[in-house]
Amino acid sequence: MAWEQIRRGLAKYHLGVALRLLGVIAAAGIIALVYTLLRRRYLWLPQFSPTDVLAVLAIAFAIVQFMDAKRQEREITAIEGSVSTRFVGLFPKNLRHIREVISQADRYVYVMVDFIGYGQYSAPDEHQKYLAALQTAIRNNLDVKVICYTAILGEEERKQQFPDPPAQFEGIRNKKIFEAFCATNKISPCPATNAVLREALERRDALVRPVSNTKYLDEAAAFFVWLEDDEDAVFTFKNLGNRELGLSFRTQDANLIRQFKEIFNETWAMASSDHVAPAPSGLGDQTESGSSALANRVSPKTA
Repeated sequence: MAWEQIRRGLAKYHLGVALRLLGVIAAAGIIALVYTLLRRRYLWLPQFSPTDVLAVLAIAFAIVQFMDAKRQEREITAIEGSVSTRFVGLFPKNLRHIREVISQADRYVYVMVDFIGYGQYSAPDEHQKYLAALQTAIRNNLDVKVICYTAILGEEERKQQFPDPPAQFEGIRNKKIFEAFCATNKISPCPATNAVLREALERRDALVRPVSNTKYLDEAAAFFVWLEDDEDAVFTFKNLGNRELGLSFRTQDANLIRQFKEIFNETWAMASSDHVAPAPSGLGDQTESGSSALANRVSPKTA
């Protein structure tokens, strides 16, 4: 439906360009005729050559086109924003949309993710805004439910994200992000190994105010999802073996949101209330690797 709107909009735009061109030509002809009559009466008026007339005509048309192009750009942007399901970027750029979804909720917020402190390493500033939106929803007595990983699974995921071999040390591999994390969280000196970095992330996550209604998965989720009020959602697919990707989409498609809600409720029913941790969990950031075991149990359907 939205693409049909875009097609019609483009056809309307092209027709509008043609009509405006004819209008400018007609206006120029009328102005030229009036000016000719005035010059016959007032001989002191300057005479314009055809080249001068064409230049004025071109400038006038360019001005009209510029104004029309800005208007059309606004219309196309509005149509694009109304597309029921659209790509909204890679992790961590999706955090802005996730925060928007949470912030507009009036009844409930349902989250299925790997760690409660999603994004604290890769995008600490956006992470804080994301947490603030969740905490606001809790203070407003919304039905906030969060499903994340158990301590054991979280530790496994964290080790995949930050492995021990010295050659894969974050301070070398992703120096800019690594140093920004240390600076934002006032960690000095910065961790010297990934093992120490994992411990730092665990300590930071322990400072996050616990979500009041949380359950835990002991197998990796096929996707992450943030739902609000049966109206809006962001869902993210992780990519095995690629730290850079986390394909995210935003949807207002009622059928798709209903499928996600059913999956969430089914997963909530089977999830554990016990974090079960022989060692502290590595709650804190999106891991950009992991298995998709849950995909064998459920698969989101598109409308």
